[in-house]
Formats: sequence, C-alpha cells, structure tokens
Amino acid sequence: MLSEVFIIESLTKQDREDKRLEGELIFRILKMGGRKPKYHFIETLGQFNEKIKEFSSSQYRYLHISCHGSPNSFKFYFGSISFEQFADLFRDNLANRRIFISACESVNKDLASLLIPSSMCYSIVGPYEPIRFDDAAMIWASYYYLVFKNDQTVMDRKLILRTLGTLTKLYQININYYSISRKRGIKLIRFIKGGKKN
Repeated sequence: MLSEVFIIESLTKQDREDKRLEGELIFRILKMGGRKPKYHFIETLGQFNEKIKEFSSSQYRYLHISCHGSPNSFKFYFGSISFEQFADLFRDNLANRRIFISACESVNKDLASLLIPSSMCYSIVGPYEPIRFDDAAMIWASYYYLVFKNDQTVMDRKLILRTLGTLTKLYQININYYSISRKRGIKLIRFIKGGKKN
C-alpha cells in the first residue's frame, strides 16, 4: 500500500463559493511536500460512491473526508445521510486503512460502532465537538505535515497518537481516536487539549 492521502470533500455550495475548502488546502500542502495526494470535490451521492470505490481499489492507505456533521449524520453538498447509510457505503471498503473525518460532532461512539466493523478500517480520527473552519484547516494541515515529515513512510499508531497529543495541546481542540482492540472490540482514546483520556 502507498502511504498517501486520498481526499474526498463535499461541503455546501456557499462554502465552495467562499473558498472554505479545507481538503483542497491539505491537498496543496501535501503536494508542496512532494507527496502524491488525490483530491475530489463531490456534488452527488453517485460521485461519492464512485470515489469510495476508487479509493478502495487504489493502493492509497489514508482517506480524509471533509464535510459537515452532527452527532448522528453527515451533511454533504447533495444532502444528509445517516451514520447507518454512511457505514453501508463503506462496507468492506476500508480494510487495513485509516480514515480521518473532518466534520463537527461526528466522530463518536455511534459512528465508530457502525463504521469500524463494516468497513474493517484500522482507525477513525476526528473531532467530536463543533469546530471552526480555520481551526479544522490548521490542525489537519499541521497533522499531515508532521506525520509525513522527514519522508516518514508509515503512519503507525504511536506516531498518530503522539502527533494528535501535540496538536490538540497547541490548538486547544479535542479529538477522538477510535481503533480496533482485541480486548475491547473498539477502543477510544480521547485527546482533550493535549491530554489523553482512555
């Protein structure tokens, strides 16, 4: 697998007109660093399905999704879908991969309990509270910069946790990290402004 980032972004028409496109910014920063990210802004559910399949058949290891969210659903350019529908779309499509979700209030226990078993992903990372556009852009751009610094080839668990601790402390943002656990099934590590809470 390739240690590269595949970005799917789907915000509102107004967000697009106002150039509030975090995913596009991440894409440009990764390109500047010599990496080979892929970026797609999607407008329809059909396009979303296509890009999920494209990611699944690619060798890319990391998926970043930028959209709007709530505690039980996601809102895309084309409308809202529930966590159940979202998990169904990704069924068997994230095996041995990691997903990073930039959407307010969405990365919670309900999402993790649906998405991890159905998609077979290693982990899900993202905010569980509302987050401003500028904060999201800064923390994600900084995150990818740091994990790939010095030609780092694999984003392993230790590197992810260390980087999240540093950034949540710096930016005073809270983030959830859900992963598969042999003992607990799904394990949560919550970063509260830099501190870890299991």
